[in-house]
Amino acid sequence: MIKRKCQKKLSGLVKKFQIVTILGPRGAGKTTLARTQFPDYTYVDLEDPETRLLARQDYREFVARYPAPVIIDEIHRVPQLFGKIKTIIEKNRKKNGQVILIDSCESHFRFESPQMRENQMGYLHLLPLSISELNESGIHLARDEYRVSLKTPPRQKV
Repeated sequence: MIKRKCQKKLSGLVKKFQIVTILGPRGAGKTTLARTQFPDYTYVDLEDPETRLLARQDYREFVARYPAPVIIDEIHRVPQLFGKIKTIIEKNRKKNGQVILIDSCESHFRFESPQMRENQMGYLHLLPLSISELNESGIHLARDEYRVSLKTPPRQKV
C-alpha cells in the first residue's frame, strides 16, 4: 500500500473517538487504508447482499457475528444501523476506536442519533492519492499523466 499522509490523523482519531467515519469518493482508498491500518478489526462489507440482509433483519445477530472492534463498509446501504451503532460501543464505553464506518457518499451519510454525543465520533475525509503521495512512493509520472480528462466519450452512431 502507498503510504498515505492521513495515516497519523486516522490513528489519532481512533485513539480519541469511539466511532470514526472515513468519507470520500469511490476509489480513494478508504477501505484499503482502514483494513491495512487496522488488520485486527473485524471487516463487514454491506455491499454483500447476505450481510446487508442480516443487518436489516436481525441486528442482534449482526452485532454478535461482527463484534467490536469492527470496520463497517458502505454503511449507507443499511441506514437503520446508524441509530443502533450505539449498542456496539455500549459494551466498552471507555474504549475508543471500537467502530470505523466507511462511506463513499457524504450526502447519504446521516448519523442522527439523539443519544450519540458529539465527542463520540470523529471524521476523516479521504481524497484520492495526491501527487506528493505518489512521488514519495516512487511513482513519478509526466506532467500530463497527472491530469484527469473530464471529457465524455464520443457518442456512437446508431
